[in-house]
Amino acid sequence: MKNTVIRIAFVFLAITSLPFNVWSSTPPNRIFQMYELDKAPSFEAGSMSLGTFLALELEYPMEAREEAIEGKVLIEFIIAADGQIQAPTIVKGIGYGCDTEVLRVFEEMSSWKPGIKENRAVATRVVLPITFSLEE
Repeated sequence: MKNTVIRIAFVFLAITSLPFNVWSSTPPNRIFQMYELDKAPSFEAGSMSLGTFLALELEYPMEAREEAIEGKVLIEFIIAADGQIQAPTIVKGIGYGCDTEVLRVFEEMSSWKPGIKENRAVATRVVLPITFSLEE
């Protein structure tokens, strides 16, 4: 009987000493989609919104202006669990320097507040449309 108690206690200690993330249903390296989150990531640049930041930072490329190019550039990126932007990629571009300009701004962009799943910061895949319009 004494051996049985010791074995049960040993198994209990082994289970309780496992790292916390073994118990979580959220894998640590998984990249989530926005609809899977409890709280979506948000841009943090003081009190400035993402739209205001992009309006200030994006420059309409001269080549696109001269050719009267307008349209949407779709950029995809990952907001890591630490809030840093990773792997910005143009999904759909319009050329004439617009795609390059969007990449430039997103590669230099400051951190975000990461998405939250089960009270934990997680990596999130984001796709954003950036509109270039000559209307002032």
